[in-house]
Amino acid sequence: MRILLVEDDVTIARLLKEGLEDESYAVDVVHDGNEGYRTAS
Repeated sequence: MRILLVEDDVTIARLLKEGLEDESYAVDVVHDGNEGYRTAS
């Protein structure tokens, strides 16, 4: 399963990404809502 993570705090985004990847998820990270919208479209 692939997840798009939108989080503006770089440290939190990194920790969440690592945790999700440890559970075998593919994670794309963006750091603002507009970028998240473009990535999801």
